[in-house]
Amino acid sequence: MIVKNEEKFLRGCLESVKKITDEIVIVDTGSTDKTLEIANEFGAKIYHFQWINDFSAARNYALSKSEGDWILYLDADERITPESVPEILSIIQTNKRAAVFCKIDSKIKNIEETNIIKYSRLFKNEKGISFEGKIHEQILPSLRRLGYESINSGITIQHLGYDLNTEEIQKKAERNLKYLLDELKENYTAYNVFKTAQTYDSLGDKDKANNYFNEVLNFDDCIPIFKAFSYYYIAKSFFEENNFNAALEIIKKALLLDETLSYVHYLSAWCNYKLGDYEQSQNSCVKSHVCNLYNVNDFFDLKIPQRDILVLGLNSSISSLNRKAYNYFYEELLKFPQKGSQEDFYFKTIYTIINQLEFDGTDICDLSVLSEKSSILPLIKIISEYKILDDRILLLESMRRVYPQIDYLEEVYAKSLNEAGDFNASSKILEKLLLKNNISPSIYFYLVSAYVMNKELQKAFNLLGKAEQLFDNSPDILAKIKSIRQKISINY
Repeated sequence: MIVKNEEKFLRGCLESVKKITDEIVIVDTGSTDKTLEIANEFGAKIYHFQWINDFSAARNYALSKSEGDWILYLDADERITPESVPEILSIIQTNKRAAVFCKIDSKIKNIEETNIIKYSRLFKNEKGISFEGKIHEQILPSLRRLGYESINSGITIQHLGYDLNTEEIQKKAERNLKYLLDELKENYTAYNVFKTAQTYDSLGDKDKANNYFNEVLNFDDCIPIFKAFSYYYIAKSFFEENNFNAALEIIKKALLLDETLSYVHYLSAWCNYKLGDYEQSQNSCVKSHVCNLYNVNDFFDLKIPQRDILVLGLNSSISSLNRKAYNYFYEELLKFPQKGSQEDFYFKTIYTIINQLEFDGTDICDLSVLSEKSSILPLIKIISEYKILDDRILLLESMRRVYPQIDYLEEVYAKSLNEAGDFNASSKILEKLLLKNNISPSIYFYLVSAYVMNKELQKAFNLLGKAEQLFDNSPDILAKIKSIRQKISINY
């Protein structure tokens, strides 16, 4: 380990490895806090190294002081998960000249996405091994030159270094950028260009980030995942500019390189959702969901919270009135519950409605609270088809409190009141709709029905006369008006 002023993180790191280490080698580059006191508590061998703006130099000094048969290198803000300990103990019992790939799981504060990198952090110790790169130092090129076998593992390292406040992340990114730009002068590689692009992106400089991501695409020897991720970032920039079609064109290029990238499918789902192509959005959500669950790229991945994917799928299913798709996403969402979640209550309510089930005694969710704007009209349509009348009326009333100006909602509510026998209330709502010059034939027919059931026959005949004048070029509607006149005359 190389450290400087790591009292906040060091104890947790050393606690996580104390059952698997024979020696702990710590190289300090100038700590002024309690870092070294904590290291001494764990019996660490402590060495001092004057910082020369070169992470590899410090790492290699630590490597020169390490006597163990195997090397595990960590940063103070990293922890080995308890589940990984047995596998590490098993591997270090072997004599393989191996570079063991571990999963490094980085959570970024205030951002739900998780970065996952797979990299060789555990390897057999041998002379001639060295780290390379002044920043984002790499050991793998050296191990490969020496003929080491690369093996995958289930070992997971939790990285807390980006679980910081905005100011701390900014400072860390600015520091990294300085080192990266210096490194690029000497080693203009696809890897260094990619890390520079990422750093500019984290600093919010999208133009420079995109310039460097585009530069990554020009390297013939660049590994596919870096190119795919560069396409993703470029597509994301188009998405943020509401240029969804351009984003989708770039997304196609990323998926040609690797079709298992969950975050790329997720971005595709959002683009299609914004464009109103709900079927394609649902398809992309399914792919994102499955890839997010079961695939981790061998080198680099970005994990989306599973619920975010499923919620997008649910909203897309509502917008397209796709019951089958809705049920799929809802049943998957149940595997990732949030206790007391209003969001879960919302989707459960819609699941109950769309499948014509009875409510289980709990209060009916106010569906207007969490509804996507693009889902409002489809949601009203879903409610209009719910057969349990009293609950349908309650649902519509909750929607009306938030959306009192939606004519379609008023029409569906009035129709439901008609079914419930409240003809006075129904006719008042429908009369208001007619005053707004609403020319929907169904409003005329519902209002005629309300007048007839309320024994206001003259009003019914007068309204039919107005309808005849309004729809005089619509033979089907005129035929229906004639039929209604005859029925009223015969029955009343």
